[in-house]
Amino acid sequence: MDGEVATATKDHPAKFFVSGNFTLNKVAKPLETQVSAWRDGKYLVVTGTTQVDTTAHGLPIIKQYFMTVDKDVDIDFHLVFDLPPNLQVVAKP
Repeated sequence: MDGEVATATKDHPAKFFVSGNFTLNKVAKPLETQVSAWRDGKYLVVTGTTQVDTTAHGLPIIKQYFMTVDKDVDIDFHLVFDLPPNLQVVAKP
């Protein structure tokens, strides 16, 4: 972990790893990726990029004429959580 979420900003986010199960096509597989996070008033913003092997989730590699869809798909995510009042950060004047 690099930085603290409570004091992180968009320009200086906290960086840490998250892990859990990712479900695609009704197949759950463990996934771990690095994210950046910061507080924006009452919101917690989490963003990152990861790669998922679609064949591990039972999806075929599609080949048609000149185009092939690779089995590894990059996923960019940007999540915003509405935090309860006891977890909100209030900017000081």
